[in-house]
Amino acid sequence: MISWIFSRFWLKITSLVLAVVLWMFVQGKETLEVDTKAHLSLLASPGLTTRGASVITRDITIRGSRSSVEHFQNKMIRGTYVLPKNTGPHRFRIERRYLDEKWDPQVSVQIHEPYISVNIEEMISKTLPVKVIIQGSPKDGYLVEKIEARPSNVTISGAASYIQSLDHIATQPIYVDNIASDITQEVLLNIPSHVRTMFSENKTFVSVRVGLEKINQLFSMIPIEVQESSLLSRPIPETVSVILQSNSLVLESIETDQLRAFIQAGELLPGHYELDVQVQIPQGTTLIETIPAKVSVTLWEDKELP
Repeated sequence: MISWIFSRFWLKITSLVLAVVLWMFVQGKETLEVDTKAHLSLLASPGLTTRGASVITRDITIRGSRSSVEHFQNKMIRGTYVLPKNTGPHRFRIERRYLDEKWDPQVSVQIHEPYISVNIEEMISKTLPVKVIIQGSPKDGYLVEKIEARPSNVTISGAASYIQSLDHIATQPIYVDNIASDITQEVLLNIPSHVRTMFSENKTFVSVRVGLEKINQLFSMIPIEVQESSLLSRPIPETVSVILQSNSLVLESIETDQLRAFIQAGELLPGHYELDVQVQIPQGTTLIETIPAKVSVTLWEDKELP
C-alpha cells in the first residue's frame, strides 16, 4: 500500500495541483448575481438644498464572475451626485459612475428605478419655539402647574418652502401618568429628517411642575373697611363675599377673619359714591370673584346726619 502511494509521487502531486488550479479557474469564471442597495448622497451647492431627503436609496443588481462580484455580498454601496447650482425642478438618472466603486469592465450593474426627481430650493434658517408634548395625567388630586423647556427655542435650517411652513418644534412625549411630584427630563426634539439644527443639539431639558389640584371656595360676611378718610362712612352692603382658588390644604386653613375687604376714600368729599371693593387675600390663593364688586358709600362730617 505504501509503495503504491509513493510510486510516481511527483506525478500525483502535479495532477492534484492542476486539478485545484482548474477548479479555481472554473469557479472564477462562474457567473454570480448579487442583489444589494445603493445609497446616493445628493450634494447641493452652498446656500441651496432639496425639499426632500438628501440621501436616495435604490435596489441594485450586480452581475459578473464570482471573483469580481462575490465581495459585494452584504456590502453597502455608496455614491454622490452633485446637483446643479440653480433652483427649480431637476431630473436625472442614477448611473454606476456616480457610485464610489472601481468597477470591473466585465461587471454589469442594474439600478432599479434609476430616475430621480428633486426640487432644488434656497436654504434658509428660522428660530422656532419648543412645544412640549405631555401625555397622561398626574395622580388624583394633582395637576400640572407649569411646563418649562431649556432651551425654549431651536434654530433650524432647510428648504425655504418647508421651513416657512413650520411654527414650532415638538418634543417627544413626556409621560406624567400618576406622578405627584416635579420631574425634569432630557427629551429629544422631533426634528424632521431633512431639516437640521443650528447652534444647538436636537434635545432639550423639560421641567414639569406638579401641584395639588386647585378648587374654588366661597368666604362670606367679610366686613368692609373705609380707608384713608377722616369722614364718617357707611358702605351698603356692609359685608362682601369672595371666591378664592387654591388647593384644598390651603383653603381649609383659612379663617374668614384673615380676609380684609376695603375701599379707598382718601380724597373724597362728603357725599354718596359707588366704589370698587378691594380684598387682601392670603398667600398661595387667587381671587376669583368679589360679591359685590362695587358698593354704595355715604360719607359725612361728624356734625351732620347721614
